[in-house]
Amino acid sequence: MTPYVMISTPCPASNVLIQSLEGVRDAIVRHYILDKQLNDTSLIDLQILTIIEEIRPKAVFFVPTVEEGYVNPSSTVFEYIRRKFEVPVVQFYLDLAKPFWRTLSEEMSVHADLAVSIECSKFSFSGGNRAKTLTAWTPAPPFAETAIEKNIDVSLIGTLGPYYPERQEAVDYLKDAGIEVMCGGGVHDYYNMSLQLYFEILGHSKIVINFSAASNNVRGTDKEVIHHVKGRVFEAIACRALLLESKNDVTANWFRPSKEFVSFDSNKDLLTKIHYYLANSEKRLEIAENGYNRYFDEYRAEIFWNRILERLEQPNPPPVV
Repeated sequence: MTPYVMISTPCPASNVLIQSLEGVRDAIVRHYILDKQLNDTSLIDLQILTIIEEIRPKAVFFVPTVEEGYVNPSSTVFEYIRRKFEVPVVQFYLDLAKPFWRTLSEEMSVHADLAVSIECSKFSFSGGNRAKTLTAWTPAPPFAETAIEKNIDVSLIGTLGPYYPERQEAVDYLKDAGIEVMCGGGVHDYYNMSLQLYFEILGHSKIVINFSAASNNVRGTDKEVIHHVKGRVFEAIACRALLLESKNDVTANWFRPSKEFVSFDSNKDLLTKIHYYLANSEKRLEIAENGYNRYFDEYRAEIFWNRILERLEQPNPPPVV
């Protein structure tokens, strides 16, 4: 089996990447998990280099973090890996919608062979080599695509409360209207939720609600709320659920509104559409199946990883437009 190394916090996105790669390639991924108890950069670097020396991976994947309490490896360790061991480094960015993530991408991507946005945002930094950047998405592990009984009417997996106030308001609104929403996960609980359970909930859901706004109502230079395509968009659609997505201008770049997913523009509109699609299962299943077919044809894990690994093999990758 081909060895790889993943360096990240214990975040779900990293586990999705690992399981999706192992599910479509003859690969085994060694996961070096950053630890809040270890904030000595030199020791982190040494532990990583020991692993590289031991298994000689085909590539190193790194998911930088800005989460409080964690320390990233030094940039020099990636230069050492690339030059001393001649192992390519791929960095995955989870959230380029936020200014501090874009700043981190400018600082870190210089020390990578390829920098990939997996929430569909284009790189907009001024530094570095744009030919080394790739706009991509979040692939679901192949096991998530298995069709299972739809016995959960509505779910919303992710952080509630003050971090994402619009989510909590929607859940409360729906509850007052008699709609129970299966909730779970979140910034901390989500880390403890197994991928198997996460995808089981999505797979059993008839409808999955998702909100596209960046956390804490982060706004752009035009003072407007920033929207991005969260991994849950692709994961829910891969599980053959009907995605109800808050209205935005980015998700439609990847899936067709009203054909492959459905948008809503208020809690009242969300409630109306939940009632409609629960009562009209044929229409709900049609849109969910359209979405799944688009996902399978264009975004499944095999296509994602072929794109990443083939780009690494190009000696002079073409500029990304």
